[in-house]
Amino acid sequence: MKKRRRLTFAIALSGVSAALALVGLVLSYYVPVGHLGWLVLTEIALLLPLGIHSTYGCVMAFLAAGALGIAATSPLAVVPYAFIFGLHAVLTGLEQRYLPKAWYIALPVKVGVFNLGLWGTVSLYGVGETITLLLDRLGWDMPYWVLALVGSVLWIAYDLLLKLVRDWVYRRLKPVLVKHDLEPPEPQPKQEDNKDEEDFFDE
Repeated sequence: MKKRRRLTFAIALSGVSAALALVGLVLSYYVPVGHLGWLVLTEIALLLPLGIHSTYGCVMAFLAAGALGIAATSPLAVVPYAFIFGLHAVLTGLEQRYLPKAWYIALPVKVGVFNLGLWGTVSLYGVGETITLLLDRLGWDMPYWVLALVGSVLWIAYDLLLKLVRDWVYRRLKPVLVKHDLEPPEPQPKQEDNKDEEDFFDE
């Protein structure tokens, strides 16, 4: 019964996460300003399942919001979400589950994936249009390597900030989890002989 309650709660929270991320995607498409802010909102929404250590819930919310976002907006509008912000939330979840203490491995991987996502976005939009898309700054342009360098430095700071947000989400959810006996185990590096440290959806 306890496992079923945990699973039900995880699925419900993932649904809320996907819905909020979809709202952020739709607003980023239809609202002419604050594009970057709405994309950040989509990633914060995807952190909700990570607040209960549910990596699978984060992945499911990421995929659901992306698929529905394509239907509600356009495939190109979802590119920054899919390549950069939403994917970063998934990587944060994988780090939380498999590399909770190995930040020296996870951070370079995240920066590398960010640059691949940035390169993919720039390949579709161009440097100037990408800056306009993310920062609402018409007419700004710069060499790609400058954008990548500045973006990488800012991304490291952003990653640290998102970890604080994730921890804040967990602190807010913890009283509810404890009250209803839903608190998950702390994430640990997964081992073949350890069945206690499973994802919420593994149960």
